Amino acid sequence: MALTPTVTKTAVTQRSISSWNVSVTLTVTDDDGPGFSQQYSTVYKQGTKVPRNIDDIRVEWLADMQARIDQYKTERSLFAHAKFDGMIAAINAGLVV
Repeated sequence: MALTPTVTKTAVTQRSISSWNVSVTLTVTDDDGPGFSQQYSTVYKQGTKVPRNIDDIRVEWLADMQARIDQYKTERSLFAHAKFDGMIAAINAGLVV
């Protein structure tokens, strides 16, 4: 499972004179699975720490994105487990048509 993450800018929408909604999309391609895509958005207020500035958003998104990648890796590991494959094979063998 080789994963390739890519973050792209999705949108910036002005809410007020100094406030914007900003959003990005994380796309993870997997050479051995479906991969995933997830959007992240928040409010950015220019020149202020309330609610947070762009560095705070970067740190938050980085942690959220890494947690989602780790979750995907766990899901794929369980999906590829031999016992899961064995269970599916036993179910298929047990079906009568």
